[in-house]
Amino acid sequence: MVKRRPASRRLDNALRYLLPRLTHCQNQAEELLEQQRLPFFSQRYLFFFLGHIAKAEGTVGKADIHYAEALMVALSLNRRQRKRAVRWFTQGKTTGQLGPLKAWWLKMVTPLLARRAVMLAICLCHSAQLHGRPSQARRYRCEDAVVQSGLPVGVSDDIFDHYAAQVWPQAATLPPAPKKLPGRLRDSGHYPPRFFTGGQAYLAPQSVFNTSGQTRPATTDPRRTGGRKRTPATLSASLGVH
Repeated sequence: MVKRRPASRRLDNALRYLLPRLTHCQNQAEELLEQQRLPFFSQRYLFFFLGHIAKAEGTVGKADIHYAEALMVALSLNRRQRKRAVRWFTQGKTTGQLGPLKAWWLKMVTPLLARRAVMLAICLCHSAQLHGRPSQARRYRCEDAVVQSGLPVGVSDDIFDHYAAQVWPQAATLPPAPKKLPGRLRDSGHYPPRFFTGGQAYLAPQSVFNTSGQTRPATTDPRRTGGRKRTPATLSASLGVH
């Protein structure tokens, strides 16, 4: 439920349209993005702001990397587009403070594409709360990015209220990760690490690099890719975890 109504009725309608669908997607922004999509010019700002938020506390964690890779898959980016996304993420990571004209083009089209602008804000707010209730540094950077995109800060407040009501209280009720895995999984070596995205258990995809340093082949089995051929993500390979 939207508590603080944005100045524009289009933005209000976009929030009322997208937030229930976010709930239907179990509050996973990448699943909602796969349904709603983003125009190409918005993708540049998406990955730039993701890098900016991820560096808020000085280091980029594994959850930030895996989330960016999941968005690449949701947007069906090819290899060339993924390289661009990595470059934009790196630029955002190395930018200490956003300038007033950083996303001036996005500000111009936001009033015309309110639903796409709110979708971008949901992706950014989800990034800020990957580890649960966002820290002050991550929330401030997220709010700055939302304002830079041409939206009022009340939009990010409403999205965070949504996560506060549906996601963050669940963090205290999740069982701890098992210290010892079942013998079959432990012996196979294919049990992926578990992270928490806003209080929900998230099985991180295995890296495109194995322990020997050789690249893993792309997943082509249609039973595992939903009928689509996916290339391996490049963000963790290019950036690592810093």
